[in-house]
Amino acid sequence: MNCASREEWLGALVMRDLPFDEEARAEEHLESCAECRAQRDALARFVAELPPPAPVPATRSRRGWAVVAAALLGCVVGFLAARAPAGAPPGRAAPRATATFLCPEAVGFVQRGLDGVPADRRAAIAARLR
Repeated sequence: MNCASREEWLGALVMRDLPFDEEARAEEHLESCAECRAQRDALARFVAELPPPAPVPATRSRRGWAVVAAALLGCVVGFLAARAPAGAPPGRAAPRATATFLCPEAVGFVQRGLDGVPADRRAAIAARLR
């Protein structure tokens, strides 16, 4: 390391981004060079005064979104299944035929949970949720 190439290595030294052997050579040069040492100290003070980086917002995993979608589907199906047919007195539940627009796996899941889904489909569902 030398004063002529200081711009190439001084910033990396302050940010602790130099490989171990280059860092040792830089520190060795700084012991004997007051000008480079002063530059390092000034740069280190500047870096210390910088504000911390803004936190990165957390993102939901695919599994998290799948759980949210399944819960929403369950709410919609439950609402449709409990909705009274037109002209029926209040409190009368809709017939089971209301849910026939759903695939059989969805109806089975809503009615009996995961046990209502055929075994071969459970593996495919579990693979998608991973």
